[in-house]
Amino acid sequence: MRHILITGVSSGIGYACLKYFIEQGCHVFGSVRKAEDATRLSETFGVNYTPLLFDVTDSEAIRSAVQTVKAELGEGENLFGVVVNAGIQIPGPILYLTREEMRYQFEVNVFGGLEVIQCFVPLLRETHLNKPGRIVHVGSTSATITLPFTSFYSAAKSAMHSLCDTLRRELMVYSIDVVDIYVGPVNNDLVAKVAPYKERYKDTDYYSAISMRLDGALKKNIPNGLLPEAVAAAIFGSLTSPNPKHRYALNKDWFNTWFLPTMLPHRLLDRIIAKKWKMRPTDFGKK
Repeated sequence: MRHILITGVSSGIGYACLKYFIEQGCHVFGSVRKAEDATRLSETFGVNYTPLLFDVTDSEAIRSAVQTVKAELGEGENLFGVVVNAGIQIPGPILYLTREEMRYQFEVNVFGGLEVIQCFVPLLRETHLNKPGRIVHVGSTSATITLPFTSFYSAAKSAMHSLCDTLRRELMVYSIDVVDIYVGPVNNDLVAKVAPYKERYKDTDYYSAISMRLDGALKKNIPNGLLPEAVAAAIFGSLTSPNPKHRYALNKDWFNTWFLPTMLPHRLLDRIIAKKWKMRPTDFGKK
């Protein structure tokens, strides 16, 4: 049986991966932050799911989870894969984000993910029974197409994409591959969770623009986005393919929301974005 670790399985892409991987005959070790989520998922998925109770910012809890996984793996077994999925987004204009909010997004999306990898690499290494496992990082197209109000989420994902390249080359010594996945808009509740943040900027020049951006995502981008199940299938494919690409871009409207923005000159893209969300000086009666 294939044993796979996934971080952040209580909802969204993580939950979809948990469900899909179990349906493919895998045993999943899935991290959650709340005991009630561990109980709920255990009742739903039974013996093929082992809950791991840890936050990726808690070093001691991560190390404890390693021991739990190690104890459950049989003699000669290793992890088939580690899916680094857990993430956080705090939207807002850079001018108004606090240092704590900026730092926290890096703590979760970068340092937390890296520490999970550091701690679990020994359980991915080749054994006398199994070949080395593989690491998949669940990233975002925001790492390449940086839009207003997702600055530190984009920056953190961009950092991880760069670090994945380094990890892939450094882990060649163990024949452990690292695959990076850019995920576009997904039809889940992520934007609904962050949409209320716009009210913090009600008395700033950015309120109208951030409202348009988040409301537009709720009404159009998210409903028309990728299904979590499709993302889960792609992640599973990147784990099981004998010759995976080093990086994949998953996007339902690939031409308009990936290819075109990456091809346009940056200054032209700046003007298009400013016009779309009314962020030009003339939109504020300024010259």
